[in-house]
Amino acid sequence: MRILTWEVKNVASQKYLGPRYYMDADYALSAMHIHAGVAPTDDDAEFDILVDSSTILSDRTVDPGRRTDRAYTYTATTTAILSKGDNYEADAEDFRSDAVIEKGSWVWCKPIKDGAGRDFSIHLVLEEIGEPE
Repeated sequence: MRILTWEVKNVASQKYLGPRYYMDADYALSAMHIHAGVAPTDDDAEFDILVDSSTILSDRTVDPGRRTDRAYTYTATTTAILSKGDNYEADAEDFRSDAVIEKGSWVWCKPIKDGAGRDFSIHLVLEEIGEPE
């Protein structure tokens, strides 16, 4: 088992959260947890986990319904959420079904919005593929 951790006070001006992790083996995704010292109060807090610039999270884009006046452009939503008012989300993951982290990849966390929360800790739990239990 390997746990990757990112910590940040607030996400206002951050394009990504350090550190960036180098993978020394192939890993399967096990879980993702988000904790906030101060819960988001304005909106949900959202984070994305990237492997070599591609998300590992499922697209959870909401269909706004049919528009007849013009075509609607969807913006893909591939984030893990800490809901407004919550300090901890034990099951933040919604991984893509084909997501595996391959040896030699780089992994990092991209903050999307903090919802006015602070002191975030994001944990990604991995299981080495082929590792004895």
